[in-house]
Amino acid sequence: MTQIYGVIIPEVSGAVEPLFVAGSKNIDGFKIVEPYPEHNNIIWFKRVKKWIELRRKPKKDVRIAIILINPPCKGLEANIAAGMGLDVPESTVDGIPRSGEDLIRLILERKAISEFRWTSVDDIVKCGGAIDFVSLEDYLKWLNELPEDLGDKIIKDWGKPEEVLAGKVDKNLVGMVYDGKFVIPGIRFGNVFITPQPKFDVLGQDATERFAESSTIRQSFLRISGGQSIDG
Repeated sequence: MTQIYGVIIPEVSGAVEPLFVAGSKNIDGFKIVEPYPEHNNIIWFKRVKKWIELRRKPKKDVRIAIILINPPCKGLEANIAAGMGLDVPESTVDGIPRSGEDLIRLILERKAISEFRWTSVDDIVKCGGAIDFVSLEDYLKWLNELPEDLGDKIIKDWGKPEEVLAGKVDKNLVGMVYDGKFVIPGIRFGNVFITPQPKFDVLGQDATERFAESSTIRQSFLRISGGQSIDG
């Protein structure tokens, strides 16, 4: 219930960037509240600094990336940008395209979504839903930037990247690979890039580790494309 009241309900009300600053635990029947120094002293100030930098940056140099929720295993295509209590597509657009309905229609026409049961990676590329491709060299560079233990877990679960790209691992683990490269799905409107949330936990494995592989590719691509992370 703590998660529901402390995270989910505030998010539905618009608190989409919560920052954990303190937590409580019971010790001998007493509730003890303790601060979380790492967030209070580091991340909060980094986030504010980046917001200020973004505000001062010339509009022509601003790059915006919007990641739309994309629930796996629930009719992936039908649930793109499905938010509880919020019209995600309509709140995403600002004149380009004209409406949230137009945005979803464009995404589905181009198949700018993650590969799954009814959409193959060949379909995504053929219909124009692939915005770019990531080589093994670039992926390894990004993978090496992760904490060593997380990188090791990704390789253990998914297999070696070169084997994944060569199609030498279980076919269920080779999604979003085309012609020896990882596929980045999405649609670009000038300096605005819209992409679906990477798939995760589609085979029943640890969601954190499964999400990390595809998320590493997507987040790193956004960073090198000129996007500015606000989360710190």
